Amino acid sequence: MSSFAREGCPGVGYHAPQKRRGSLKRTAALLALIWAVVGTTCTTALAEDLTVKLVSIVSPIGYGEQETLVVQTEPGAACQAHAVSSKVKFNLAQRKAGADGLVRWSWKTTQGGYVGGTRQLEVVCTAGDRKGTLLTEFTVR
Repeated sequence: MSSFAREGCPGVGYHAPQKRRGSLKRTAALLALIWAVVGTTCTTALAEDLTVKLVSIVSPIGYGEQETLVVQTEPGAACQAHAVSSKVKFNLAQRKAGADGLVRWSWKTTQGGYVGGTRQLEVVCTAGDRKGTLLTEFTVR
């Protein structure tokens, strides 16, 4: 009996029967479709088990001042931060955690265009097939 399975996706596979009637082309097309769907699904799934901790953020802070966010995660992890509030929209560049696991971003509090109030930030870090998320906020006065 032949078998086809996508590595890294337990329980997902196709087992061809010993005696098969029908078109070989149809079977090949079906296998290609299954591979495409299973391959896409499995390569985008990340386990939510990477630790991301807030080290520091200034709050409250004055409008127009330089804000700095520092998080700690696994050394070498790739991290991205962005504002998630409805009034303020901005992204901070992707950074890699240093050997100490620290990641730093600095920006002017004028970024995003909203003068004052509370701003929420989401930091998402990935390392291999693992992912971690941190939600934090700061107040601009």
